[in-house]
Amino acid sequence: MTKEYTITGMTCNGCVAKVKGTLERVSGVDEVAVQLAYPQAKIETHKALDLIEINELLQEKGHYT
Repeated sequence: MTKEYTITGMTCNGCVAKVKGTLERVSGVDEVAVQLAYPQAKIETHKALDLIEINELLQEKGHYT
């Protein structure tokens, strides 16, 4: 299943790389695409994701939610 999520707090390509790397390490994630122009992440998974866990992981890397 593929879902799109709005990601706040990204201001540069370095932010995009941090967010993408963080999301790629989440259990159940198969593929991630992150873009800055319209700040979002498209996540392909093989199981449901825990959005609270994802937000906590992103907040550890910066001011991302």
